[in-house]
Order: sequence, then C-alpha cells, then structure tokens
Amino acid sequence: MSPRSLKVLVPVALLALLALVHVERGRSVRPSPWHDEMLRAAATSAAAARHLKRQRLERGVFVDPVNDPTESALIGQEYTQITTDRGYLEAKLASLDPNFAAVVVDMAHEIGLRAGDCVAVAVTGSFPALNLSTLAALETLGARPALISSVGASNYGATDPYFTWLDMEREVASRGILATRSLAASLGGGLDAGRGLSPRGRELLRTAIRRNGVDLLSAPRLEDAIRERMALYARACAPQPVAAYVNVGGGVASLGHSLNSGLIESGASLRLPRRNFPARGALLRFAEEDVPIIHLAGVRRLRDRYGLAGEFDAVPAPGRGAVYGEVRYSLLRTSLLTALLAATLFALFAHDRRVHRLGGAEPDAAPPAPATTAKATVASLFALLLLAAAPAARAQQTVRQWVSLTPLESPELVELVSRENLVDYWRNRPGEPFSLEVIGPTDLRIFTRVECTPEMRGRIHYRLQVRNEASVINTFQLSSRRSEVTSYRALDTLVPGRAAEIVIPVPAGRHRYQIVPMDPDKSTLLARFMLPREDLALTAE
Repeated sequence: MSPRSLKVLVPVALLALLALVHVERGRSVRPSPWHDEMLRAAATSAAAARHLKRQRLERGVFVDPVNDPTESALIGQEYTQITTDRGYLEAKLASLDPNFAAVVVDMAHEIGLRAGDCVAVAVTGSFPALNLSTLAALETLGARPALISSVGASNYGATDPYFTWLDMEREVASRGILATRSLAASLGGGLDAGRGLSPRGRELLRTAIRRNGVDLLSAPRLEDAIRERMALYARACAPQPVAAYVNVGGGVASLGHSLNSGLIESGASLRLPRRNFPARGALLRFAEEDVPIIHLAGVRRLRDRYGLAGEFDAVPAPGRGAVYGEVRYSLLRTSLLTALLAATLFALFAHDRRVHRLGGAEPDAAPPAPATTAKATVASLFALLLLAAAPAARAQQTVRQWVSLTPLESPELVELVSRENLVDYWRNRPGEPFSLEVIGPTDLRIFTRVECTPEMRGRIHYRLQVRNEASVINTFQLSSRRSEVTSYRALDTLVPGRAAEIVIPVPAGRHRYQIVPMDPDKSTLLARFMLPREDLALTAE
C-alpha cells in the first residue's frame, strides 16, 4: 500500500472509531418487565447457597480451592461411592451463578407460567446450585413445585454421601429460605436404580433418603420408574393439571436415555419437535401431552445465551447479566453517524480517483509477476482433486453406529449376555404387538429371538408381520435354533434362540409400525429394534 493511500485511510479509520464510540455512548438498557422478580429469585438462591456454605464449614468439611476457586462448598469431590456419571467441572462452576434463577424466571414467563400453577420438577444431585436457583425462581413466581429428586450425582456434584442434595434441600427448608421438599426420591444412576454403583454406594443413597424422611422410589424397571413418577406428579398437582415440566440435569427417568439430552434443546419450549428418541422419559411424555417444558442442561451454553458471567473467582452478585435487561442503541444517532461516515468515504474516494487513485501503483513499481507455469497449474489441479476425494474416502471408512430403540408400550425388558456383552431385548405380551414410532428416511433393523426350553432341539419356524398403521408391509418367514453364545442374565429356565435380522426401509415422514408375531401357539418372542445414530435427530412436525 502506498504512503499516499495511508494518508487517506488513517483519518478514515479514526473517524470510524469516533463514530463507534459515539454509538456506544448512546446505548441504553431497558429493564426486563419482570426485573424485580428476577432479582428476588437470584437473591433467594444466593442466600440458600450462603447458608449451605456456612453449614459445610461448621462441619469442618474441606473445601478444595483448586476445584472450587469461589469456595462455595457446593463443588463436590470427583469420585465418591455415590458418584453415578461423568460430569465436567467447568459446567459445575458455571452453575454456581445465582443469576440462573433470573434465567428460570425469564423461561417461566416465556411459557406462560402463572402464580398458583403446579409445576412438575425433576432434579438430580449433579447440579445442587442450579437446583436451588430453579426452586428459588418457581417459588418467587408463586408456582407450586412438585419435586422428585434422584440422589446420586455426577463428578463434582453433591457427591458427599453424608451431605447429599436431599440434605441440602432439608437445610434450606429448615431455615425458611426455600419451602419446597421432595415428594419422593430415587437412587439415580443407571436405570434410575443405582446401576453402576457398588452395593455400599446404593445403601448410602437409601440411608440418605431415609435420613431426610423422603419416600423411596424403587421400581424393578426403568419403564415402571417413569410411570410411577408420572402418577406421583399427577396426584401431587390434583385437581390441577401439570402446568409445566422442569428438568435439571440428565436424570435417566426424566430424559429416558442419555442420548436424548443432545436431542432436546436446552431452555424453554412450548412444543418439542418429534424425533427418533431412543426412549421416552417423563419429559418427553409430558411434551407429548402438550405440557410446556423447561430443560436445564448444557449449562455453559445457557450461560452464554443469557449473558451471564463467564469464568469468575467470586460468585457473581444477584443482578449481574444481560438477562435482566435489553441493550438498545439510539436509532437516530446510529443512522446519522453511519450516513456521515458513508458520505465522508464517498467524498474521499471520489477525490482520490481524480487525483491519484487510492491504492494505485507507484510510478516506478515493478510490473506484475508472470502467470503461473503449466507445471504449477497441473500440480494445483491434482491437489484440488485429492481434497475433493478426501471426504468420500473418509465416508467409506466410517462405521455406521446403531442405537437401540424402546417400543412405545414398553413390554417386558429382558437382559441377555452375548459374548460377554449385556444386550437388552423386549418380550412381547401374548396377543400384543410391538409398537414403534419412527421418523424417516432411515432404516429400522429388527432382531428377533425365540425363547427355548433347555429340552428343545432343532429349528423353530415362526412368522413376523410388519404393519404401518392399518396396511401390511410384509410378512416374514423366519427360523431359529438355540444360541450357543447367548444366555439370560438372570434366568436359567429358558435358553434364547439365535437372532434373526430383518431391515425395514422407512420413507420420509413420521410412521407408526406394529411388529406382530403371527404364531401365538409357539414360543414367546424377544425383539430388539435399532436405528442409525445419525438419524435420531430427524424431525417431523
């Protein structure tokens, strides 16, 4: 760039900078219509957190200043006997901001929540500070939370077996900071029953539930646990309907499957899009009944979306964050300064074109370099061909991943052990088909096994019919014999047959399939249904 061009561009840049400063000085913040409610909710959340910190310090609990730089005492150990899942320290630290209560207030108004409404709430021990903010927001709004807790916690959550989330909840209620107590509690973790924990860890969770005087939710199957929760919410809210469902964290009874957390958008939703959810927890079942949803997951994304503080060494005070108000700029001032800047640029360029062409070459400048040689051109084309072929080569090397799909009516779950792997199958009830809802285009893989007695020999032939609504897609003639590598996890009176596989191409759109065993006089049937993982996110309005 020539020195003459710089003489013009530098003043233009300074003028643009001055215009920006004037625009910024003219901005104003318009408070949210529910600013006062937000502030009260955040103050309540902060008061609850301060009380719990005092309780922890009085008991002589060690606070790790490295993992808990704010010394909130709400960041637990990475691993204890009640740690159920993997958690991320950065997310737990972000959740300490009491202004998340203001975020929940904003979401509640977004879905039309009113004072007196009964709200079903599901929390775990993974985010105790976010639990406090959620309850503070709902109580500030005058709603009636019907709370069910899962006591287990992921890394850095409420992982102290002797000061669990239920203990925290009881402490803040005893001081009158919050009024809500859990209606019931489950162990949490795998199957919502503590799978993955040691027997000692599960017993510590049961002890915590008894210690806090809360009813234990203990169902033999995840499907039963979900139904029990739905019934408990309905009884707690009666005669009112459930006005909204709030989920904090990733409890399996609430989500239905760990993959659903990535398929359900964080935040407030009046209506969730239908997807190929692997299983349907309480959240999805409420959504299917057109109950508004608040899903508090992806804490750092929510923090950034609502303009809360980023990393901090001290817990932010109530009232901090863009959620409390909308930043507005003076349209008149911005328009005038933009017009002035544009006019100045036009005048300068017009003058420069007449005098010495802005950015033009110096009189003694060297001529442009010659064109590239043919050899370099061929090499460039060859490199471009290699780059174009790379995605196709990677696609060929990609192994398709498949995810198990839970039937709608959720028949009896049967656990099989195949080549040292635990595999879930579903046993059909006599006279009842398997029902599935699938969104295409995709492929539905169906594996079936007959159940054999130890005395059975030879092949067993059976028929399976696949229907889409009222029409028959196909009737398959299948056969099986006793499997030599698969057994039941907790049953020795039956032997599973070898798996037979069929694949149903699913066209675009939403489809409801029925898989009907056609030989009710023969052995009972086990089935497993699978979809490609990349097709879980398909939607149908």
